[in-house]
Amino acid sequence: MPPEYAAPLHINRTSQPMSVSLGGETFYDLDGTEYKGTVTLPPYSSKLLIRGSGPQNKEPDAVGETSPGRPDEFALHQNYPNPFNPSTTIGYTLPAGDKVKLEVFDPLGRLTARLVDEHQDPGYHQVLFTSNDLASGTYFYRLQSGDLQSTRKFVLLR
Repeated sequence: MPPEYAAPLHINRTSQPMSVSLGGETFYDLDGTEYKGTVTLPPYSSKLLIRGSGPQNKEPDAVGETSPGRPDEFALHQNYPNPFNPSTTIGYTLPAGDKVKLEVFDPLGRLTARLVDEHQDPGYHQVLFTSNDLASGTYFYRLQSGDLQSTRKFVLLR
């Protein structure tokens, strides 16, 4: 991911609110809300913030929806929360409409879930993954669109 789109994930694992300094830079969450200076996380929460100019219009309102903005690049974002139990959200951007596959694999490379297998329009997309039948461990998710592909890992904790 280019530095202008670095996406820090801030996690508060305490029972008290936590303030996080953003170092004078501007960040956006997945809803398009702008943050400058500091952000306060409620107890036992996390927030994924993306550095840059923010979404062109807005992010998805619900899982599986897309925004009308057109990103310039193909990108698979880190899931959140991570580690997760039992579900997590995976976000990605498509610069052009194409056949898209989003799949989950175990550490041995065996397919454990196919989340998306259809033609999708360009834009920002989100998918909710629920891991009802999987054991704790590290898994991989791969996004394929045309000749492009990207893989990331995530951790399921039971």
